[in-house]
Amino acid sequence: MLNGVPNFLHTETYDINDLLKHINADNAKDFLLFVDLDNTLIRAAQFIGTDDFFDMHYDLQINNGKDEKNAFEETLELHNAVNMISSANAVEGKKTQDVINTLLGMGVTVIGFTLRGANIADATQKQLTAAGLDKMTEPFKNIRFSLKIAPHASFEDGILYCDDKPKGECLDEFMQHATVQALKLNQKKIIGFIDDKKKNIDKVAAVINTTKPHFAAVEQYVGLHYRYLESTIAEAKLDNKIAIGKVQKQHFQARSILLSDEQAQHIVHQEAQDQQFTLLPPAVTNAFDLAKNQVKIEGHCVPEVPAMESGIPYHPSREYLTP
Repeated sequence: MLNGVPNFLHTETYDINDLLKHINADNAKDFLLFVDLDNTLIRAAQFIGTDDFFDMHYDLQINNGKDEKNAFEETLELHNAVNMISSANAVEGKKTQDVINTLLGMGVTVIGFTLRGANIADATQKQLTAAGLDKMTEPFKNIRFSLKIAPHASFEDGILYCDDKPKGECLDEFMQHATVQALKLNQKKIIGFIDDKKKNIDKVAAVINTTKPHFAAVEQYVGLHYRYLESTIAEAKLDNKIAIGKVQKQHFQARSILLSDEQAQHIVHQEAQDQQFTLLPPAVTNAFDLAKNQVKIEGHCVPEVPAMESGIPYHPSREYLTP
């Protein structure tokens, strides 16, 4: 600590294992680690329900002429409804599970930190269980209290729900709560935070970088910008993502069914194939009655073929038209 202000360490990582580089047997019990959920610990089992689907859907609503408030509310309603029934996977699979379990075994205090609202807390717990990460909530089982910052902001069973309020502000109120002080969490010397969005790392740093009494014990802040999924998200073609998301949204809203990405991709592919088929114009069928059974159509010839009924679908690969 320098002049009452914590030492700050900001770094990027593409590997959840890098958390272990900053924690050892000497500092583990003084370490209070906040871990983002979506795209850091867990990810919805299909595209719809992920953070990147949320961002894409919101942008599409804006592009379609909706104002920011309505676009956000509609997107959030859909996002929450999907995550109420969606399963989830650990972002790096068993590696993510092993790192969290190792930290817990070392005596690190681990708290989930999310922009989700507590109105989907039960569903969030089920997703953590499905991802094999439910052990992180056990030390705080049945410890629950509300925060004033937002209607669904609260701490429940080891997860700090910010209800889409800035994480810095949410942490500030959390650290002042009587329950937090009774648990002596405000006496931890090191606060760590890993998140896939750098802006959240910076906002938390800005709050800790104060002389507020509830951060007085903090000597160091370790902020890790987690970028494991960035390349995967960036490499996915936007048009294909939009198409998959559209199909998944249609099936969810019509039948409350969550299609896997593979199932949605199959439908998108099938629809693309169907679009290559057109209906043969009625005039073309009459052309077969013309002399020599050939007729010029836009620079092509229709060769002699078996009789056809008007409206029969055809595909260019069937070679009904030849130069």
